[in-house]
Amino acid sequence: MSLIRLTSPSRELVASWPESGESPLEPDQERLLIELVEASRAVPRHEQQWHLGGEYLGPNVMAGPWGKRQVLVSDVKALVGLGLLDAVHRNYVYGNDYVITAAGHEYYAALKRRATEPLERQEIAVRTFIDSDTLRTHSPRAYERWSEAEELLWSADSVKEFSTIGHKVREASHEFAIALATEHRPPDLDPDITKVKNRIRAVLELYRAELGPTRSAFLFGLLDYWNRTVDLIQRQEHRGRDLSWQDARRVVFHTAIVMYEITATLQELHAATTESA
Repeated sequence: MSLIRLTSPSRELVASWPESGESPLEPDQERLLIELVEASRAVPRHEQQWHLGGEYLGPNVMAGPWGKRQVLVSDVKALVGLGLLDAVHRNYVYGNDYVITAAGHEYYAALKRRATEPLERQEIAVRTFIDSDTLRTHSPRAYERWSEAEELLWSADSVKEFSTIGHKVREASHEFAIALATEHRPPDLDPDITKVKNRIRAVLELYRAELGPTRSAFLFGLLDYWNRTVDLIQRQEHRGRDLSWQDARRVVFHTAIVMYEITATLQELHAATTESA
């Protein structure tokens, strides 16, 4: 793909690209922009900056609100070339600093509008979360097991793999609860790793007062939702021959939803606490 480099494209033109089907960005470059914008929303404004490369990070590592992760430098250059990122500081030894421009936020909004169905937009948000370094860093084992299940779901032989999908998602739920417990160390933790709901409840109880009544009611209600999801997982694992592809999809997608909502809410709480400190 040849990139047309523009020095200062108008925000209106940038916003029209995704919806018109004439976007000069590759899908992976669009995904990178989405992850940058959404990671920036989790931190105060003065922290919404990324550093790429340099002798301490390495040439392909980008550090910022999402922690540290490897990126393709040409993808970053593509965003800069279209005015979606601005290089506010360049240094060939210590690396470059970037911020998202107004055009970058407009392009992000246009990408979201392109997903015209509300449910599709939510699936994209969850998929972006799963693909980002947030879950990989927080619970690499949960990410690995869930990704294996999701890959099987879309494979040509998925009908033959329904039981395996259920098994891998169940393992992902166990690993996710283990990661939460390890990070937050709640008292009176149920030692049985199969008691996923009990273990997650113990973590949420630590923050009930800080969450307030509304968010607490939501998250503890989510645990009941999680329990129904576990029922689906067990049904998926042990009755594979009686199930459809939609049954497998529900297990994979709704497990991601639970991990997404719990992690996002706890991150939001942490960011608010840090900003007020």
